[in-house]
Amino acid sequence: QCNKNYYGPECSMKCQQKDNIEGHYTCDEATGRKICLPGNVLASCTGIKTCLPGWHGDRCNIYCRKTPTSICDGSGKKYCLPNWYGKDCSKYCAPTGNFACNSLTGERGCVAGWYGDQCDRYCIATHDDTAAFSCSETGEKVCHKGWYGTNCERHCVRTRNSVCSNITGERICNKGWHGVNCDTYCMPRNDQNAAYSCDKDGKKACFPLWYGSECDKSCKFGWYGPQCDCSPKDDKTAGYTCDKLTGVRVCQPGWTGFMCDSRGN
Repeated sequence: QCNKNYYGPECSMKCQQKDNIEGHYTCDEATGRKICLPGNVLASCTGIKTCLPGWHGDRCNIYCRKTPTSICDGSGKKYCLPNWYGKDCSKYCAPTGNFACNSLTGERGCVAGWYGDQCDRYCIATHDDTAAFSCSETGEKVCHKGWYGTNCERHCVRTRNSVCSNITGERICNKGWHGVNCDTYCMPRNDQNAAYSCDKDGKKACFPLWYGSECDKSCKFGWYGPQCDCSPKDDKTAGYTCDKLTGVRVCQPGWTGFMCDSRGN
């Protein structure tokens, strides 16, 4: 067996493989003859290395061939032409409208913010003073807790005195509670101690012949008006009846004036 870098029947042929400015070759194991690396055109294997078609790199050991859908750089790295994707640049995809292409696979997909098979449903997750929602895989708006409505634009938090409509988010007052925030209590009443209804704001509306902030005061028999200050009269000084609700004097025939105390003609 020959020593290192020596070859031939008598181990007399010296050859040390190189790939530098001194040469580009390997050695025949039997004879020690130089075997030029691909691209060297001189017998001494010292010519400028020019890779064969399709081969690239310093050692011409990287294969990459230009195709109608791809090109190769000097290092042998393949690049797909515009609108072509995939390992072999065989997947065609052209971005149009709301459609985009996956930069690696070329699979067609929606541009950010667009959903659906046709990328025709728009949805951008929002959480501010105007609305609060996330987007489902199909682009449907999913309201955050406490937000309601088609566009999740209505905010409503359940309280001790109210609930929220699951559809519209409208605040619904519990029985007896009124006002925008359901914070005013009023239950209609009609008994011997008080008589009133409740308006939408929870304010008491006294029934006829009842008065006071709590509608718990009523006129004595024969007296009328909010202050119970009108009682019918028919004598030499005046003549009138009373409107039972307002207490306004209604002059009898022959009497005139605001107080119905002047004789008419």
